[in-house]
Amino acid sequence: MDKMGKVTMALGVAAAMVLGINAFAEEGQAGAKPEHKRGERMNPEEMFKKWDADSDGKVTKAEYLAASEARAKKAGKELTADQKASSEKRFTAMDGDSDGSLTLEEVKAAGEKMKAEHAKRAEGEKKQEKPQ
Repeated sequence: MDKMGKVTMALGVAAAMVLGINAFAEEGQAGAKPEHKRGERMNPEEMFKKWDADSDGKVTKAEYLAASEARAKKAGKELTADQKASSEKRFTAMDGDSDGSLTLEEVKAAGEKMKAEHAKRAEGEKKQEKPQ
């Protein structure tokens, strides 16, 4: 794969992560007001706590995918095969040590990486907008 293809793939994974994280940020408990405003990102600790169904300090792929399924079900939908594949890619991208589970540190690192990629992309877009 050429350099541009790798960059495109990395941005695609980052975008998928943003969509997944933002979807969790908009999620609230049934009948309860969310602790954050709509569109505001949930902090990594809150996300991790939601994903870690058995509270053992790690999020397995099964827990992560179950959280995605639950979010869709709460919205009255079912995940498509593409959405399931996207969730799996987000999980794999966040699993820094490839051990099949996420730690809070990995979730935080993924968030920081995503922020940096967004800032870099925004800077590139600004440069393209300026007349040469």
